[in-house]
Amino acid sequence: MRPSVPSLLDLLTEWLPAQRWFAGKDRPISEIGIGTATALLPGDPGLHHLVLDVRQGGRAERYQMLLGLRRDLPARLRPAEVGWLALDAGSRGGTGAYKDAAHAFDAAHDPELAACLLTHIEDEAVVGPLRFRRVPGMELDTSLVPAVSTAEQSNTSLVFGDAYILKLFRKLSAGVNLDLEVNLALTRQGCAHIPGLYGWVELEADGGEPTTLALLSEYLRTGTDGWKLAVTSVRDWFTQPRPASGQAAGAGAGAAAGAGVG
Repeated sequence: MRPSVPSLLDLLTEWLPAQRWFAGKDRPISEIGIGTATALLPGDPGLHHLVLDVRQGGRAERYQMLLGLRRDLPARLRPAEVGWLALDAGSRGGTGAYKDAAHAFDAAHDPELAACLLTHIEDEAVVGPLRFRRVPGMELDTSLVPAVSTAEQSNTSLVFGDAYILKLFRKLSAGVNLDLEVNLALTRQGCAHIPGLYGWVELEADGGEPTTLALLSEYLRTGTDGWKLAVTSVRDWFTQPRPASGQAAGAGAGAAAGAGVG
């Protein structure tokens, strides 16, 4: 199944401002465009990854969305529904304006569809412009079923059993996310004070630096995210008695090397 773009954009214009992670609630949407659309799972149910270009007045921002399509939507997914969406006639080989329709919804809330993200990271899949990366030496249990965490406001996190948490950045910033840089450096250094990083998802830019879409980390039920833990760890280090100057220099050089700085 493939969504009709005009029909989808009309639905998203009404749906986006009601989402807690949407940052532009105080301004009307002038225009929505689709930057990239990648089919992750064809058929019914279907899963499409979208990068949305949202313009509000003179400001344009990018958001990512996992768009699910089902002809029959279970009651448990009704709260995540975007609307009844016309499908592109070409998706089923038909003619005319639209041949079919389906329920469109936020597929982050659909365990059956969202589970493929973990599988793709394990397989280090490449799907269109999407690159699924796994930290070397890390093996993933792809049998785990995801559930949406209710803790975050600006992003969406999927918890896989008691093992992993996948943080989806809803509002996208160009380039490599600072969370990824810090957590990857500390994981490579073997830091025991933060959740280990297992992998990430990125959008490959045309001739430019990739954009980080998601981070997969060790799940700590009572923990905070890796960046906050890293900042706390550094702050605690500075409040402790200082080591000899040679030791301090060595530690700083090691951290810089791990982060790829210098």
